[in-house]
Amino acid sequence: MLMTAKREPSITRCLSIRRPWARLIVHGYKSLENRSWGTEYRGRIAIHATPGRRGDYDNYDSLISGPPYCDDNQGREFNAYMMGQQGPRPYELGKSDSGSLIVGSVEIVDVVDMTAAQLFAKSPYHDKIDDMLDATPEGFSTPPRCWYGGSEFAWFLANPVYFANPIAIPGKLNLWKLPLDVAERVEREEQRALEAVDWVE
Repeated sequence: MLMTAKREPSITRCLSIRRPWARLIVHGYKSLENRSWGTEYRGRIAIHATPGRRGDYDNYDSLISGPPYCDDNQGREFNAYMMGQQGPRPYELGKSDSGSLIVGSVEIVDVVDMTAAQLFAKSPYHDKIDDMLDATPEGFSTPPRCWYGGSEFAWFLANPVYFANPIAIPGKLNLWKLPLDVAERVEREEQRALEAVDWVE
């Protein structure tokens, strides 16, 4: 009797991010993640929300007037989202969360060493980075430039998915591998979320 290999879940990696920033990503607002380290990995990952530090929500509330690095027009557009004209108010997302939770998924489309980009300021490479910072990715309401805070590495994200049923699990450092049973649950939750969007549309 032939044995068939079990298929690997579609999402096997996870990134832990403090609240409220994790929620901003999966709800389609924060389209760039600032990191001091990069990765060669490209593809979908789970987003894991960890308890925020004291003061994180104070900073978050200040975003009501727009993301920190947007121009005025982008800030006004974002403000409409922040004031909750559709769905939950983004600046309240995650305030009622407790513990460590996988709250959704997103696609890593590119990771750019911004230190190296500065060395080629007059090159086509630099122009490409400029274009990437200004182009709003699929599934997000604001361009990455709104969120770039001068970090060494800029993680460009796209196609966020919010999980209605978060998955409780302790977080880890770096881009970590999900246990198989959790990866399978993540895959199911993502599929449910996508099917719900298709049904609404």
